[in-house]
Amino acid sequence: MICFSLIWTMSSIQIKTSEEFVSLSSGKVFIRWDTPQPAASRSTQHNTTDTVILLLHGATVPNWQFDCLVPPLLDRMCKSSHGRMYRTLRIDLYGHGRSSRPDVEYDLKLFVNQVCQVLDALNLLPPDNDQPAMIGIGHSMGSPILTEVASLYPRLFQKIVLVAPMLDYMALQPHSRLLRVPLLGETLMRFGIVPKLKERRRKRYGAIGKSHLADLFVEEVESKRADELSFSEVLLRMFRDGAVGDQSRAYANLGEILHEMNVSRETNSDEKLNVLVLWGTADTVADRRHIARILCLLRNTELDKGKEFPAVVESSEICHTTLEGLEHNLLMSHCELCAESICEFLVRTKCIRNG
Repeated sequence: MICFSLIWTMSSIQIKTSEEFVSLSSGKVFIRWDTPQPAASRSTQHNTTDTVILLLHGATVPNWQFDCLVPPLLDRMCKSSHGRMYRTLRIDLYGHGRSSRPDVEYDLKLFVNQVCQVLDALNLLPPDNDQPAMIGIGHSMGSPILTEVASLYPRLFQKIVLVAPMLDYMALQPHSRLLRVPLLGETLMRFGIVPKLKERRRKRYGAIGKSHLADLFVEEVESKRADELSFSEVLLRMFRDGAVGDQSRAYANLGEILHEMNVSRETNSDEKLNVLVLWGTADTVADRRHIARILCLLRNTELDKGKEFPAVVESSEICHTTLEGLEHNLLMSHCELCAESICEFLVRTKCIRNG
């Protein structure tokens, strides 16, 4: 069901936005396409030769967290790709945005299955997908979801970008164990965590000149839907069911597959799957220690003795870019800089820079 369509101009390209719902077994899923229209003669229909960039959001903010990133990213990619066109696909995860809030277990597997089912419904999964290999970008909790999807379908992606990837949020919040206690958890979530979350969003979005996003967030948090969970209930289940817990296994799974895949493709470097980890040094969720661990898991290695961070590896398929002083909301606060870093990685044939 198409519910909205718009064509607007950004730099030298027009972007056509279309929104729809995909019906799955656990409920309806809201998706949004953003497609560049660089010339008046270009069809307004999705071109099957376009490269799809899948965008997966984090634990609390839905698809609109990419509003600031998409225009400069598509603009840069279309200018740098020698005629190749790109379009972005955003998905509101269950319990977020305009997707359903089903009464189910909210673990990482729920979101992984949801993404795979959406891609399947859109005929984007192999072997049905005869389009160019996709690009995946995940932010925070969206990163382990993306890595699990890539592990299930290793040839689905040509490159993936993990922005401020979440490793184990609960380990950073010792009090989160109290959320597992019946009644106490509900009370803490409703009267403590959610009000503090709204207040923090107002301060952070106001500090970057995007106060209107705080209103969007509060509207979602306070919205009530018949026969569905509330935002507070969804967030509580994500803590209790492990969605924001230790996701080391997700990164390790991809690391093992990457090792096998890239060894088997040694003679053809163009077929290797490259991964970029993009993070800010002021991030308290994806901090330096967690980023170091994620890089080791992806590289299928351990930290050298006495080292706090993995060594630079020339021509590694797993690289990272560090943005000095940026926080967890870097995609909103510094979208142009993030788009530049992501585009630089995507247009390279090899991952040759680390840091």
